[in-house]
Amino acid sequence: MRYPSIRSHSVDRVFGTIGKLVIVSVAVSLTAIACTGDEPDQATTSTSEASTETSGQTSIEGEIDDFPNETIDCPFEGPPNVTVGCSTVTVPENWDTGQGEITLTFARVPARTTPPAGEPIVYLEGGPGGHALDTFVYQFDDLWDPLLDDHDLIFFDQRGTGYSQPRLSCPELTALNREAEDDPGLDLDEIETEFNRRLGECTEGFTEEGIDLTQYNTVNSARDADAIRQVLGHEQWNLLGISYGTKLGLEIMRQFPETVRASVLDSVFPPQVDSTRDNPATFLASLEAVSAACAAEPACARQGDLKQRLIDAAQQLETSPRQVEVINFLTGESDTVQAQGDTIVRIVATGLYSPFAFTDWPELLTDIEAGGTDALSTFLSLDRTNEQFFTTGMQLVVQCHEEISFADPAEVENSAPEDPFGLYDVAFDSGDPFALCAVVDSGQAGSVSDQPVESDIPTLVMAGEFDPVTPPAWGALTAETLTNSQFVVLSGESHGTSPSECGVTLVRAFLADPLAPLDVDCADDGMAAFLDSGTEPVTMVPTTADFGPGAIATVQPEDWTNQNLNGLLDSTRQRSLLDVTELLQFAGPGIVATSIEGFISDQLGIQLATGGEEQIGSGTWLVRSGDNGRIAADLYLRDDGADVELLLLISAVDERSDLVQEVLRPAVEAFGVG
Repeated sequence: MRYPSIRSHSVDRVFGTIGKLVIVSVAVSLTAIACTGDEPDQATTSTSEASTETSGQTSIEGEIDDFPNETIDCPFEGPPNVTVGCSTVTVPENWDTGQGEITLTFARVPARTTPPAGEPIVYLEGGPGGHALDTFVYQFDDLWDPLLDDHDLIFFDQRGTGYSQPRLSCPELTALNREAEDDPGLDLDEIETEFNRRLGECTEGFTEEGIDLTQYNTVNSARDADAIRQVLGHEQWNLLGISYGTKLGLEIMRQFPETVRASVLDSVFPPQVDSTRDNPATFLASLEAVSAACAAEPACARQGDLKQRLIDAAQQLETSPRQVEVINFLTGESDTVQAQGDTIVRIVATGLYSPFAFTDWPELLTDIEAGGTDALSTFLSLDRTNEQFFTTGMQLVVQCHEEISFADPAEVENSAPEDPFGLYDVAFDSGDPFALCAVVDSGQAGSVSDQPVESDIPTLVMAGEFDPVTPPAWGALTAETLTNSQFVVLSGESHGTSPSECGVTLVRAFLADPLAPLDVDCADDGMAAFLDSGTEPVTMVPTTADFGPGAIATVQPEDWTNQNLNGLLDSTRQRSLLDVTELLQFAGPGIVATSIEGFISDQLGIQLATGGEEQIGSGTWLVRSGDNGRIAADLYLRDDGADVELLLLISAVDERSDLVQEVLRPAVEAFGVG
C-alpha cells in the first residue's frame, strides 16, 4: 500500500527537535553505566519491586483460572521517576471456541493519590497495529502526566502487536520499502504486485504456524481488553482511544457497556463509515484546508501558494531525484535513499496528521527549492523512526477483515479524486485494496461490525480541524448515536487532539464529571502558525536538578518544555518539527560528554572546534562549537577529573547568536552546586 489509510496516531511531537535525539543517545550510555559490575540491572529490579510491593493492583490480584497471568519485568523504558508495573495475561485466540492462545502484555501506572480519586483510564492505541507500550512514554508529559493525578493508567499492546504474542510482523514489507527508496526507477505497479506477493508469503507463514488470522480483529480485541479489566479487578474504567483506538473503544461500549464509566474518543473512526472509499477525498480536503490556512497567514502567503509549491517540489524531485540521508533516531542507524516525486506525496500524506509537521512545509520547500536535503532528511528520518512502533501485518489483517471487506469496488473506483501532483492515477493512492486482501486469509467480519454504536455512556468526542483521516464529520456522525455525548472540534489541531494543551484540559474536566457541560472555549483558540515572526525574548527562571554529584542550581527557559529526562535537564522550545532549539544540562560521568560529542559528530554532522576557555560564573569552562550549515551546536564543559559539568545548546544557525546570549550563557553562569 502506498499509504496506510488509518495509521497509529502520530508521535511527531516526540521527535520534534533534533536535540531530543541527543537524549536518546545519552540514555544508552547512562544505562550502560548503571548495568556495569556484578550487581543486577538496577532499573529492571526497581521496576519489578515497585510492581509487587508499592503499586497496589499493578500486581495481578489472585489467580483467575480463565485468564492465566503473571507479573513480569517491563520490557520497555518507562517515564523517569514514575512507577510502572507490567504483566501478561493469556486469552483464547478464538473467543467463541476457546481454541488457541494469545499472550497480551499490559502495564499499569499507579495514580499519585492513594486511593485514586477516579476510576482507572485504559488507553486504546491507534493503527490498527500501533504499539501502546513502547510509545506512551513519548506523550507522557503532554497527556498522561496530568491525568496521573487522579487515575491509574493502563496500557496494553493489542493482539498481534508490540510485546503481545504472536506478533503479526512482516519484515519483508519493510525490506521492499527500502528497495523502492534506493531505486527511483522502480515502477509503482510492479512494487504493488511485489508487495502483495510478499504479504501473501508472510500471511501464509502465519497460517503454517497455526495462527488463525480471522481472529485478529476489533471484536476480539474488545474481549481482550475486558479480560485485562477483570484480571486487574476493576468493576468499571474509563476509556481513552485515539484514531483506530476509538473504533476499539466503541466496540467495548457495544459489548461491555456496564464496565465503562466514561469514554473519550479522540479522532473517531466509526464502524459505519466507508474509509476505503472516502479516505483519498478526506486527505485532499485536509490538504486544501492546510493550504488555505497558509494563504490566510501573510508571511506564509508571501512565499507562494503552499499546495502549488508542494506540487512543484514533487515534479522537481520526480525529474531530478536527490540522495538524502535517513536516520533511525532511536537506533542511530542511517542510510541513503532517493527522494523523488513520491517522497513529497508521502510527506504530505503523513505530515497532514500533525500541525507540528505541516506548519514546517514552507521551510521544507524553501530548502528543496534551494537544492538542499537537510529538511527532507528530518521528515524522512521521523517516518523511519516511527516504523518500529507499528506492526504492518496486523494493520492489513484488520483492515481486510472489517473495512475493505465491506467496500464496493465500483464505488471505490468511481469516487477516486484526481491527483493534484500529476504523478499517479489517484492522489494518496492505496493501490488496489481488493487485490491486496485477496492474499490475506483474514475472513470477513459479521454485519454488526459495520453498524453504528448506540449508547448512553457519557462520551467526549474530539476532532481536529485539519484531520486528514478521521475528519470532524466522522466525529459528528459518531455523536449522533451516543445520547450522552459532547462533541468538540479543536481549531488548529489535526489527528490526535488530546495531547494538546486544550485537549488534555478538556479530558481532565470531562473525566472529573462526565455529565457536566464542558467549557470548550479553548477549542477555538488554536491556530496553525506556519512561520514565526522571529525569536521572542526568553525569560530564564531558577531551578534545581538532582544529578549524580548532587543538587545543581541553574536556570532554564520559562516558556519552554522543561523536564529531567534520562538523567539530563532538558529544555526544548519545540515550536514545530524542524525547530531544533534545545538546551541540555548535565553533571556526572565523563562518558556522557563523550557520548554527546559523538552523537553531534556522527549523526548531526557537526564537528566541534575548541574555542578556548572562558571564565564564567564560578569557574573556567572549555568552549566547543560548530555547525553543519543549518544546525549549530555550542557546548560548555567543565571537568574536575572525576565528573563533568556540561551545557549544550542546539539551535538553528540564524538564531544561534541571540540564543547563546539569552539562554546558554545565563545557564552557564548560574550552573553550580546548590
